[in-house]
Amino acid sequence: MYEAQALFRPDDVLKLVNDQYSAGSSNCHTNPTRWVMLNALIATGIHWKADNKAIREMFPVSWSYFKNAFAIFPEIVMNGGGIDDCQAMLAMALFMRGTADTHAFTALLSAAAHASHCIGLGLEDLYGSSDLIDMERRKRCFWTLYVLRCNVSLNLNLPAPSGEFQHTSPKVYVNARTDSVKNMSMLLPWFITREKP
Repeated sequence: MYEAQALFRPDDVLKLVNDQYSAGSSNCHTNPTRWVMLNALIATGIHWKADNKAIREMFPVSWSYFKNAFAIFPEIVMNGGGIDDCQAMLAMALFMRGTADTHAFTALLSAAAHASHCIGLGLEDLYGSSDLIDMERRKRCFWTLYVLRCNVSLNLNLPAPSGEFQHTSPKVYVNARTDSVKNMSMLLPWFITREKP
């Protein structure tokens, strides 16, 4: 659960809950990423905090919340282009990490990594955001994604992100706009180049 705590501050989660309550508890169309994040976080909380004796009874409840989140996944992938989308995919990956389905976990983690590359999450000084809250969100998302990818490489014997790809530790995070995200997807092969020894 510490990965979810690293990704979301308590204030962020409370704001998500308040905004969803204001929009309507079953309204998934106003802000799909908010819907996905809340359902994935509720599913993860139920799954990880349930007593071992109650897991059998509680898993269908947590799975229902996750299915609510995963139903919006194609919309996020198709229309994505911001830090919220990356965080939503990471929230779903965190739930799947607690299950035996490593294929779904790595697929969601890869989708989050792709989204982070598309918005330039690991690049320095692309737009130079001066918003401290935005910079903090980007930092939390970048490092949560990096740690999860390193854990996957160790636990599942997959290639490590630091060993194969060129990564820079961002000091100032990107403030991506929608038009820049479309341009970033064209530059993606350039950003993911293999390091030459």
